[in-house]
Amino acid sequence: MGFDRVAERFVGKNVIAIAASHPLPLDVSGLLQVLNDSLDGPLGNADLNRYLPNCPYDIGTTYHQEGKNRDARPYFVAARQSFESAKDRMGVARCTAMMGVLDNEAGDYLSAQRSYMQSLESCEAIGWRLGAAFCLGYLCNNFFALGDYASASLHNGRALSLSRELADENGIANALDTDGLIHLIQGRHVEAERLCAQALQLYQQMGDRRGEAFAMTHLGMIALEHGDISAADVHFTQANKSRAVLGDTASLVDSKAGLASAHHQRDTSDGALAIVGDRLEHLARFGTEGVEFPFWVYAICSDIVLDAARSDATKGSRLHQQAGQLLDAGQRELARRAALIDDPAARRRFITDGPFHHLLASSSS
Repeated sequence: MGFDRVAERFVGKNVIAIAASHPLPLDVSGLLQVLNDSLDGPLGNADLNRYLPNCPYDIGTTYHQEGKNRDARPYFVAARQSFESAKDRMGVARCTAMMGVLDNEAGDYLSAQRSYMQSLESCEAIGWRLGAAFCLGYLCNNFFALGDYASASLHNGRALSLSRELADENGIANALDTDGLIHLIQGRHVEAERLCAQALQLYQQMGDRRGEAFAMTHLGMIALEHGDISAADVHFTQANKSRAVLGDTASLVDSKAGLASAHHQRDTSDGALAIVGDRLEHLARFGTEGVEFPFWVYAICSDIVLDAARSDATKGSRLHQQAGQLLDAGQRELARRAALIDDPAARRRFITDGPFHHLLASSSS
C-alpha cells in the first residue's frame, strides 16, 4: 500500500537513492553490494564516513522492492547501527521506519506500529516534515491492515495534508491511492476509482513505474468489484508488465491473481488455472511477505480452482483437494498474524474486518 512501497523516497539529502523506475533492480543491488564491500571500514575522511550507512540502507531498500524482505532486514539493522554510531537521527529514523515496513508486511502489525511511532517522534523532534509525512502514511497502512479504517483514514488525511504543504507529488499520489483503497473496502467504488485514477496520473507524470503498477492493480480490483471485466483485464495486464520489468515478484502475486480472476469471470478457465498455478508456486517458495493482499489472493485462487473442480469430473477430486489446501493455507496465515495481536478486541476486528478477510469465510462456505 501507499507509503510502504516508496522507501527509496524516504531519504535525506546527499545519499544514494534507487529510483522506483530503474529497469534492472537486480543489477542495482549487485552494484550497491560492491560499493558497500569497498567502503567497509573507516575512510579516514569525516565527510565521506557519514555516507557509509547509506550503502547498506539502499541495498535493503532494493531488496525490499524486489520482495526479498528477509534479505533486506540485516542491511537495515546494519545501517541503523552505523547511523546510531554517527549520531545521525535522520538516518536512524529512516531505518526504524523501514524495519516497521518489513514487520508490517510480515503480519507483525504491533511491532510495526511501535517502529512507526518511534520514527514519527524522531522526525517531529528534528523537524523533518517529509519523514513525518511518510511515517503517517506508514501508520495509515498499519491501521488499514488491522481493519481500523477510521484510524487509517485519519492518519492518511494528515499525510496527505503534509505532503501537499511540502509539494511532494509522490506523497500526494501515495495518499490518494491509499484513500482509494479505503473507499474500495468500504464499498464506495465510484469514489475509490476517482482517487486511484488521480494517483495513477501523478505516478505517470513522475515516471514512477512502481507506483503506477500499484495504482493499476487497485483500479483493476475496483473494476472487478463493479463488473467491468475488460477494464480489469487492461489494468492488471499493464501492472503485470511493469512489475515483471521491475523484478517486483512479490507484488506480481496480487496483479496476476487479479488477472486470473478476470479470465475466470470471462469463462477462460484454462488461462485462469495456469496463472493460479504460477502464483501458488511463488507462495509455496517465498510465503506472503511483500504480497499486498494475501488473503484476497488465497480466496480468488481457491474460488477459481473450486469452480474448475465442479466443471471437470476427471480432475474434480484433485482440484477440490487443492482448493481446500488453499483455504487452509490462507486461514493458517490469518491465524498466525492474529496470534501476534495481544489486545482481544483488536484481534477480533483484524479477523472479521481486515481487508478481504471475509472472502476466506465466504469461499469456505
